[in-house]
Amino acid sequence: MHWNAEGVSNTKEELEHFLHENNINICCRQETHLQEGKPFKIRGYQVIRSDRQGKKKGGVMTLVPNNKNARETDRLMEEAEFITTGCKVCPKSGTLTLHGTTTTGTVLLSVRFAPNQEQ
Repeated sequence: MHWNAEGVSNTKEELEHFLHENNINICCRQETHLQEGKPFKIRGYQVIRSDRQGKKKGGVMTLVPNNKNARETDRLMEEAEFITTGCKVCPKSGTLTLHGTTTTGTVLLSVRFAPNQEQ
C-alpha cells in the first residue's frame, strides 16, 4: 500500500486500525512530517523511516509486519529535497517466490521528492 500521509502523528490510531483491519503486508508512506529523534511506533509493525532534516514537512516511512524478515538497506537524503528509505523483505524460510520467480528477498524503496525548494 502506498499513501501520501500529510502527517502521521495525528492519524496514528486510524493508520494502525486500517493496517490491522485490512491485513496490510507493506505500507509505504510519504509526507510523514515526523521529527528526527521522536519515536513513532505502530503495534505489530517494524517502522523504517527517514525524516526530513532542517524543514518541517516531508519524510518517508515503510511499515512491515513484525512477522516478516525486513531490514533497512539504504537511507539517502540530499539537502532535504530528495529522501528515500529502502528495506529488504525476506520470508522466514530465506526465499520468496513472486510470479514464478524465486528470490532471496524483495527490495522496496519509498521516495519523496519536493516539487520545489520552498517546501
